[in-house]
Amino acid sequence: MSNRKSVSAPWPAFLLPGVLLAVFVVYLPALSNGFVNWEDGNLILWNDDMRMGGWPRLKWMFTSFRNLSYQPLAWLFWAALQGVWGLSAPAYHAASLSLHLAAVAGVYLLYGGLNSASGVDAVGDWRAVRQHVDQE
Repeated sequence: MSNRKSVSAPWPAFLLPGVLLAVFVVYLPALSNGFVNWEDGNLILWNDDMRMGGWPRLKWMFTSFRNLSYQPLAWLFWAALQGVWGLSAPAYHAASLSLHLAAVAGVYLLYGGLNSASGVDAVGDWRAVRQHVDQE
């Protein structure tokens, strides 16, 4: 039995809007960019398979590789964007920014929930491990 106290502080949920704002500001310039010359042309702009309709396109998405990549969820996402906004680069970048913000919020809330609700303090636990190792 350990005599170590758990030093769990409540996760500061009020910081989440600030973190999201910081991420938004960092990625905001991307909204004014066009498609880039890395993969966008080959994967989105000049990809005739993305212009197919219905089941043939779905079959292609889940059975094909393009640029040595198997990415059916990305194909579905891009097809949905193309169906709604066409080939609008700002729309693609805005959707990507939204996914980034959702991922940041998810990680923040998941870590905060695990940190405060379970009584586990990851930093405090690491300090306790280090103290234990240093005492040996």
